Amino acid sequence: FTGSSWFIRSNLWKKVGMYPKNYFMFCNESSITPLILKRGYKIIYAPEVIFIHLAPPLLRLDEKRIYLFLRNYIWNSLRFDPIFLLPITLTYRLSEMFIRSFSCNINLKHYLRGVLDGFSIINKKWYKREPCYNRKFISFTLKTIIYSILNYLGIKIKLF
Repeated sequence: FTGSSWFIRSNLWKKVGMYPKNYFMFCNESSITPLILKRGYKIIYAPEVIFIHLAPPLLRLDEKRIYLFLRNYIWNSLRFDPIFLLPITLTYRLSEMFIRSFSCNINLKHYLRGVLDGFSIINKKWYKREPCYNRKFISFTLKTIIYSILNYLGIKIKLF
């Protein structure tokens, strides 16, 4: 789910630990999704609800956003993705963000710094691997990747 349009019970918000303190912005919601699912709660999609977010962050790319998005995405993947998903999720996101960086004329050093800092999580004291084997989490992750790739290729399909 996207962080710009979601609701959560305050007691559950406290149980999952709120947003990670080490993040500034980007991927915060994906860091709590597996924690919600692992505790047996549901995430409900309500397509009848309309929420207007004027400009998605990935369309306003700059050096800081590229860096933070990549770093945080890698942190989330290394923390929550089952081992068999890691090559798929990391290859997809690293490729996608490289293409976006290149198309926005963003200096490659910001992309590389995000990747290096993302993988440096393994050496952090606060890092704890907690793979989420929830079928809905795995299914949603794979559907999102397939949908994004097809959308990028100009193929419109409805997966959700």
